[in-house]
Amino acid sequence: MVKISHLFVVNTPSATVFNNLSTIKGLAGWWTADTSGNPELGGEIRFGFGKDYNIMKVTASKKDRLIAWDCKYSSFALGIEWIGTKLSFALSEDKDKKTLVKFEQNDWKGYTDFYATCNYHWRQFMTSLKMLCETGKGKPNN
Repeated sequence: MVKISHLFVVNTPSATVFNNLSTIKGLAGWWTADTSGNPELGGEIRFGFGKDYNIMKVTASKKDRLIAWDCKYSSFALGIEWIGTKLSFALSEDKDKKTLVKFEQNDWKGYTDFYATCNYHWRQFMTSLKMLCETGKGKPNN
């Protein structure tokens, strides 16, 4: 199995990052404005991109440390490649209150063109998450 992985520092405490990963308002502020659902452990979140969308089940939530989702559904033409992938955001805060974010999307079935496209877009959205945490304004899909 293949994974997408991004590792970066956010110049805010882990509580700020966690809030933007674990609330509908936070998620809508960096990934896609069309976000709805239940972000609590066991809940499902719908992430819309125009006519297409993904549904994630929240499988782990450890305050200020970890958020994890399983992709349950995707309506994208190649979205079948997302179904069954596992996404996680592991957070660790240093003594200066900066947060190291390790994002992974595991269990891709192979290195496909869609995998490469998603890896590219994840980089953009990780930058958006960093911007939202540090400045209060991200660049989500609208």
